[in-house]
Amino acid sequence: MKCTIHTNRDAVGKCSICKKPFCDLCLESLGEKRVCFKCLEKVAKKQIDKSKYNPYKSLNFSLLVSIACFALIFFYMIFLSLPILPEAFTDLYSLEAKDFMVLIGKAVLIFIEILLIYLSSSIAFILGLLIVIGLIVSPFIPSFIGSNIMPEITTEVVVFHIILPILCFIGLLIGKKGLSNKN
Repeated sequence: MKCTIHTNRDAVGKCSICKKPFCDLCLESLGEKRVCFKCLEKVAKKQIDKSKYNPYKSLNFSLLVSIACFALIFFYMIFLSLPILPEAFTDLYSLEAKDFMVLIGKAVLIFIEILLIYLSSSIAFILGLLIVIGLIVSPFIPSFIGSNIMPEITTEVVVFHIILPILCFIGLLIGKKGLSNKN
């Protein structure tokens, strides 16, 4: 059997990748395998391409939509908490103080969710799902705990507690593959 490149030389082995026969000048050791220069070049190129991998490029359009929706909800929560800020600190046991703490708590959770999506964390999907459920249910909690007062369904409630959370969830659902590439 003759070398594929040097037809006047005897082959000493076959390339582990392309299985063609080669002489000792044409084969290179790669770990325990022997490969030809052409296949070695392909392997090296793949390794270089892998080293250029950037996990943040996995933030596809659907995840960016989720981040944008969560950011809108975050700023909405901060905006809602500003008018009750003075009353919240005058009496820490007042309804305003409790409302303020709940709004800031939601805002902090949403901010953490945005960071987790940005960092491509696999728990971002689970936390996002819990936040979305909480945002959709939260306007209706007074009616669940025995109050006869049904919350007023305004455009604001529909946008920030139903539409944007659903968009966040859809974006997370579509972009879930991008979230599972890194822990």
